[in-house]
Amino acid sequence: PGADLEVVKYDPWVDRPFDSRSGRWVWYDSFLGRATWQPTPRNKINFLFDHQVACNCGGTTSNILNEAGSGYRFEPNKFMQLTYNSPITSKLLLEVGVGASISQWNAFRQTGTTANTVSITDVGLGKTYGAVATYRGHPDYTNRYTQRAALTYVTGAHTLKLGGSYMVGY
Repeated sequence: PGADLEVVKYDPWVDRPFDSRSGRWVWYDSFLGRATWQPTPRNKINFLFDHQVACNCGGTTSNILNEAGSGYRFEPNKFMQLTYNSPITSKLLLEVGVGASISQWNAFRQTGTTANTVSITDVGLGKTYGAVATYRGHPDYTNRYTQRAALTYVTGAHTLKLGGSYMVGY
């Protein structure tokens, strides 16, 4: 509101980005580590951590030019999990765990476009250009947190396992 809008002319972008098959520029890196510690013969703790960095940096299709393609950086993206297992007795096993998935879809505008650049869909040409039509924002969280627990009772002939899990997401 109150700002001048910028309308750009149709200018075909003929060079494809690095991925010549899909017309998209996408990359993904994942750095994963896991540690297990058994402080006593009856107690075992496991920790997993995965740090991910990725970009869906935009691209072009036959009807959407590069500046009108959406771009997302997925950072920070982290997955963490902590578990604990313990045979309480020779017949009773306890398992508990917690986890978190920290995920952001940070949208960005393509080079040369601003918040005032208008997205244009030319029905006659069948092309969208100028800027992305919708902008999701920065940062945009999609975090999830989870907990679980189970108790297993084992006899010689039968096994009974009771447990549950709970997850909350944003």
